[in-house]
Amino acid sequence: MEETERTIGRFFVDEADYEPFRPKVQPEWPPLPLMNDITDEIPEKFRPYAQWMKKVIDRPDLKIFKTVTRRTPEVCLKVICCRDNEELFRRAVRECETAELLRGRPGIVWMLDCDIDPDRKTVSLLEEMERPLNEYLSVEELYPLTVVHIGTGILDSLIQIQKAGILYIDVHPGNIYYDEKKVKIGDFGSALKLCEAEEYNELTGVESFMAPEVWRDRKYSVQSAIYSAGMVLYWILNRCTPPFLPVRTKQEAFEKRMSGEAFPVPQLIQRFPEEMKDLYRIIQKMTAFDPAERYKTFEEARHDLALIGYEFFLEEIEESHKVGFLVGAGDLEQTVPLFDSFTANNRVCDLKDELS
Repeated sequence: MEETERTIGRFFVDEADYEPFRPKVQPEWPPLPLMNDITDEIPEKFRPYAQWMKKVIDRPDLKIFKTVTRRTPEVCLKVICCRDNEELFRRAVRECETAELLRGRPGIVWMLDCDIDPDRKTVSLLEEMERPLNEYLSVEELYPLTVVHIGTGILDSLIQIQKAGILYIDVHPGNIYYDEKKVKIGDFGSALKLCEAEEYNELTGVESFMAPEVWRDRKYSVQSAIYSAGMVLYWILNRCTPPFLPVRTKQEAFEKRMSGEAFPVPQLIQRFPEEMKDLYRIIQKMTAFDPAERYKTFEEARHDLALIGYEFFLEEIEESHKVGFLVGAGDLEQTVPLFDSFTANNRVCDLKDELS
């Protein structure tokens, strides 16, 4: 079959990697009493959703509404109010274009529909509603295999974004979503076309997860995104705290990181130094001060993380058998996508045969 390309905005997409998905507004949903009078704040195109939504963020430049009942699809409406800010409006339009391009790819928060009003200078995006990583970490107990799963999921998402010819430069926990089965990345206002990355010279991102060369020279690359992904994993293992905190102020901690000082060992690594030393070695390589010492590609970093995850998984199997607990074949099936090693997949298949 011949490959075809379809132009969307300023980008192009390979049809083989694209799954169009656009559910229609469903006026037959059961009506509910209004949670609050927000109808006038929602663009006319999305007002059929208003009676099932509540406003969760209300700022002059941004309003976010979410559905509040299980009887309707869980969606989120983001309304960006740009007013006289032409740069903000340009970024919001670019976010729509990028989200349209990426819709249908795995590991991405899908945009279901959008509305651009050039007169009122507002851009509205209707998106899937996913569970933020911060929320998951605040209530769930953390295991080494979970950290690996989150890390490989972040890298899988970055790989999918790169396949679309885009570099994601704003990796931080606020843009990552996790529900124990899958990781997704959202918010594409800062995404760049790969060919534009070298010329882009604006400071973009969250300082606590920003690569040193981005802060110093405004240089964005695959290596700077790998650094940010590694910082997210460090942050998770350090109980949601950046390096050098809380013993120093945020500014002092930031300056030490930008100077290249070695990070303190994360709290969870200190608790399990032998079990998690290989995982920390990978994170150290991802967050090396010199970009040349980091992984060259997302795929390389993902491969090493997946192998560590495979080792954790086999250890869990062995511990389970020691206490007389049998892992079901179904659990193994859910774990297979974590690994991209031929040997690892064959070993999991052998385990499934043994358990059957």
